[in-house]
Amino acid sequence: WANSDVFDPMTIGHDAKITFTSRGSDMEIEWNLKEGILTISAIPGTDGEMGSYVEDNICTSPWYEYRMGIHSVRIEDGVSTIGAGAFYNCSVVKSIIIPASVKIIGTQAFHDCSSLKSLTLPASVKSVCDYAFTYCISLTDIYFLSNTKPSFGIGLFDTHESSTNIISIHSAGWANSDVFDPMTIGHDAKIRTYRFGGDRIR
Repeated sequence: WANSDVFDPMTIGHDAKITFTSRGSDMEIEWNLKEGILTISAIPGTDGEMGSYVEDNICTSPWYEYRMGIHSVRIEDGVSTIGAGAFYNCSVVKSIIIPASVKIIGTQAFHDCSSLKSLTLPASVKSVCDYAFTYCISLTDIYFLSNTKPSFGIGLFDTHESSTNIISIHSAGWANSDVFDPMTIGHDAKIRTYRFGGDRIR
C-alpha cells in the first residue's frame, strides 16, 4: 500500500526524500526501482519500445505509483523510444540518462518533471513529440547532440504564466528562431539558443 498516493508531498514534508523498491516488465522493456534510481532496459530480442502511458492527462506507466521515490532515471542502451507520459509528474527526478539507442521522445514524456535542471538528448533522437517538456519549471539547459534538426511537435515547453526559468537550448548550430517558433516553444515559455561552445544563436 506504500506508494506515491499515500506518501504525497504534503505527507512527506519539506525537503524530505523517500524511495521505494519495485520492479516489473511492460511491452518491450523491463524496469527496476531501487535506492531512488529507476533503471529501464530493453527485453532481449525486442526493439526496446516503451508503451504509451498517458491519455486525457491520466498516466498509466507501471512506475507511476512510485514516482515520489524516483530521484534519477537510467535508461539503458537498447531502449528505442521514451513512451508518451513515461515520466509524467515525476516531480522529484533530478537526472535522466538517455542512451544513443533512443530515437523518439513521446508526447508529454517529461511533463511536470519539475526538479529536472538539465537534459542531454543523443544524436540518435529523430523525433520529439508534442508537449514533451511541459511544466519543467527548473529546466535550464537542453543539449541536442544531433548535427541535424530532429522533428518537433508543438508546445514543447508549455509552462505556467508565473514561471521564471529560461531554457538554454544547445546544438551544433541549427537551433534558431525559425526552428523554435512560438508554436513549437509553447505558451509562456522562454528560451535562448546557443551553438556548442557558447555562441548565442538568434
